[in-house]
Amino acid sequence: MGQKTIPLKDAKPGMITAEPVNDVSGATLVREGVELNANWITRLMARKIDTVTIMCEDVVEAVSPDMEAKFAESDAAVDAMFADVITSPAMQHIAGAAKRYKRQRLLKPPK
Repeated sequence: MGQKTIPLKDAKPGMITAEPVNDVSGATLVREGVELNANWITRLMARKIDTVTIMCEDVVEAVSPDMEAKFAESDAAVDAMFADVITSPAMQHIAGAAKRYKRQRLLKPPK
C-alpha cells in the first residue's frame, strides 16, 4: 500500500492517515493509521492544516519529479541538522516533524 500527500481540502471521510498530522509547533493532532471522518477534517481545517498524507492503493504521481527533488534536498538538510543527535528517539520524532513541516511549506508556501 502506498501513500500520498494531498491538500486537506481534498480529504474525504474514510481516508486513513499514513503519517501523523502535526501542527506548526510539532504537536500531533492525528496519529498515523487514523480513519478520517468529517469531524477530524473540520477540526484540522480549523487548525490551519494544509495537507495530509494518506494511505492509498495506487499511488499515481503524488508530486512532480521536480518537487520530489526539492523534498530530497529539504530532507537532507534536516538530516544534516540532526546528524549528531539522531540516535535519540525524541530527536528522531522532532526530525520527522521538521521534514513534514518543510514538505508542507514546499507544497504550499506561506502567503
